[in-house]
Amino acid sequence: PNPKFCSNRVQTTKYTPGNFLPKSILFQFTRAADIYFLLISILTVMPFSPKSPESMIGTFAAVLLFTVFKEGYEDWHRFQQDREMNNKNTIVY
Repeated sequence: PNPKFCSNRVQTTKYTPGNFLPKSILFQFTRAADIYFLLISILTVMPFSPKSPESMIGTFAAVLLFTVFKEGYEDWHRFQQDREMNNKNTIVY
């Protein structure tokens, strides 16, 4: 690489191995539905709730976990596409 020029590497991934889990979970709570279900899960723990907290919290955790796995799967494929694009040979005229 010539230090005179900047890199033209493509990077479309949202996460790194170090920030994947915290950033992915925080990103989940930018959606109104996830905030709503978090509040409902907290309310089911209160003594006045007629619902079982285990069922609500378990379901909510399963949905969050599934979404985290989905995000990781999609980001892994973005990483592979970026690596393929960055390793292609080009012709400079």
